[in-house]
Amino acid sequence: GIAFRLIARLGLMERVEWIEHYFHQWFARSAVHILVGKEFDVIYAFSGVAEELFHCFAKTATIRFLARGSCHVLTQRDLLRREEERIAGRVEEPSPWRVRRELREYNEAAIVVTLSSFARQSFADQGFPKEKVRLLLSATDVGHFRAEPRIIANRATRIRGGQRLRVLSVGTFSVRKGAADLTAVARAARDIAEFRFVGSVSRDGRKIGREARRYIDFRARVPHHELNWQYAWADIFVLLSIEDGFPAV
Repeated sequence: GIAFRLIARLGLMERVEWIEHYFHQWFARSAVHILVGKEFDVIYAFSGVAEELFHCFAKTATIRFLARGSCHVLTQRDLLRREEERIAGRVEEPSPWRVRRELREYNEAAIVVTLSSFARQSFADQGFPKEKVRLLLSATDVGHFRAEPRIIANRATRIRGGQRLRVLSVGTFSVRKGAADLTAVARAARDIAEFRFVGSVSRDGRKIGREARRYIDFRARVPHHELNWQYAWADIFVLLSIEDGFPAV
């Protein structure tokens, strides 16, 4: 995991094709080595690293669950290609090797678990059997993010006084998460609102980010338990996404 993150940060993942193959298969084979010869009712594996595990348990009674964090990989690829044309720039998308691997995993899984209605619908749109897809919605303790009465009162006073609205977006500033659209909105509304983005900027979001910094105040990523102060600052929260399957924010 550490090696994978380091190589991704250095940008080698896109330039050296075999690296993705090696790391995904390395992880999956390591999992097989740990689990082989044991009995399980269920194997719950994430897409991209499940194929070897599924092969290992194919002739057993073990139920094979596949967790797909985003939409169907073909939908993801097509949406990102259209976005690439729209912004006339490079967009990170699933490699041909990843697409082929995930399609095999979908077929070998007993159940594919999706984390949003959008992701579930994408499988239906691709002709995948509906009975093999499940929806598992994520949850959080919203009380942690609820603003104090004092903050709400100050916000109401400020808005009634005619001050600019405060608009917040958090997560990763990337093309697949709507960076181009957020920049366009911030540019159009700059006279009536101030925008803040808290999080990291992906490689394919850097070019858009250079223009976006004229209209958006970028802040570094903060720990999850500190985000409540960022939400308290804002009047409006904006979530833009092209194909993100389960935005944790």
